[in-house]
Amino acid sequence: MCCSANAAEPAKCRYAMVGSLPLQYHGTGMNLTTEGQIEGTPAIMLIDTGATTTLLTRFGTDKRALRRNPIVRAFAGVGGLSRVFRVPINHFQIGPIRSEQMGSLLEIDEMGSRPDFDAIVGSDFLLTMDIEISLAEKKIKYFSPQNCEDTFLGYWNPNAVVVPMEFSGNSRRPMIEVAINGVKMNALIDTGSYVSTIAVSAAARAGVDLSSPGVKQSGRVAGVGQKQIRLHEATFKTFAVGDETIQNAALQISDDLINADFDIILGTDFLRSHRVLFAVSQKNVYLSYNGGPPFNKGAANSWVEKEAETGNGYAQFKLGVAGLNSNDNASRIAGKTWMDKAVANKNLPALHFMALQLGQDGRYVDSVALFEQVFELDSYDITAQLEMFVMRTKAGQLEQAKRGLTQGMAQFKWAPWPAPITDYYLGKIELDDLLREANSESDLANRRRCDVYHHAGALQDALGQAAQVKVLSDKATAECGANLI
Repeated sequence: MCCSANAAEPAKCRYAMVGSLPLQYHGTGMNLTTEGQIEGTPAIMLIDTGATTTLLTRFGTDKRALRRNPIVRAFAGVGGLSRVFRVPINHFQIGPIRSEQMGSLLEIDEMGSRPDFDAIVGSDFLLTMDIEISLAEKKIKYFSPQNCEDTFLGYWNPNAVVVPMEFSGNSRRPMIEVAINGVKMNALIDTGSYVSTIAVSAAARAGVDLSSPGVKQSGRVAGVGQKQIRLHEATFKTFAVGDETIQNAALQISDDLINADFDIILGTDFLRSHRVLFAVSQKNVYLSYNGGPPFNKGAANSWVEKEAETGNGYAQFKLGVAGLNSNDNASRIAGKTWMDKAVANKNLPALHFMALQLGQDGRYVDSVALFEQVFELDSYDITAQLEMFVMRTKAGQLEQAKRGLTQGMAQFKWAPWPAPITDYYLGKIELDDLLREANSESDLANRRRCDVYHHAGALQDALGQAAQVKVLSDKATAECGANLI
């Protein structure tokens, strides 16, 4: 039978952009964030395709005095397990996308370092539709496809690589297949990770272990959980994704993640050199190389310098710390210049860093003045409150220190650790009582005891109690592996 001449032609693909969100590099980790709202108040949101679920952080809940209901559940991350809480919430908004009467969100409690964002926007929210991430433009774009099931969607580059996209476990975390030194592996595309890493066991399958020539320790990474993961840098002959091959790829080797179904994490270093479209409607990923180094290597990164030059205080702070920690005099001078710019821009970590530095130099009154600027930006950092108490005490302002700490802690409806240390500073409890509190949760006891030794030693030093400082310093050395005082 012949087809009817009047048969309808196949509908053409219509791929429409329905919205976009601006992105910023924020915080000491230069995390990829966007602006949003929680309960009608401005919020900084971490964009994290590597997170299974959208979550609140303690940074976000404490300053809004949101109620936290404990639940029997924990999340696993690079640093181990973290408790989670359920937080009643009505309004949550990311850019133009908003949700009202949503009921609640989970809040994550323990992270390797204090987060400087209010929420983590996970893959459950981000990958409900097709999205493109273009860090060259610092934008996320959302697309609505119609009749595009078999259409090439790499509209910006006809030579864009197309690879199948799988989801990690029962989540919507995006994975693709890559090849390292010719060995096929699963890679998680993780916008929440600053650096691309390969697991120790995966690196060994590709012929590289920690004892291989050229492998060197390069730092640590923190995330969910209390533990920090040690990194080693290694060069792999080839990294291939689809038809694209990267020669002499510098990847960071990390400890294996428990129960992970991927071998590699492709972080924002990889995404900066690539334009990526997550075509959820097709279960494909489109990507093309934009130029520049595909992976972080070493401390010097031109993109950080570009951010600093355009006024990003966090980038200025990052360059400042790197320069001041250098053994090269010219680098130290440059670092001082960047740090001064970050301080002038009222960058929070720069102000905190210099407040501590002034205290170490014996300029206690100047240190207190900078701490006051810190608290104008963020008064919910209990560790900084304790540090301010010490500086005021050393400046001869003990009564003012007590009033300031009392007022600072009054902001909290449910004060987290290290809140009990503030009671010790204010003379409400003895050191033995504080140590019992630190030991009350076995999985956190060691780290919390180390916190106690550090802060108690700093207070006794400010009060001129040398004998007590020696006792606490010896305990810190014995239990924490280093003299923390």
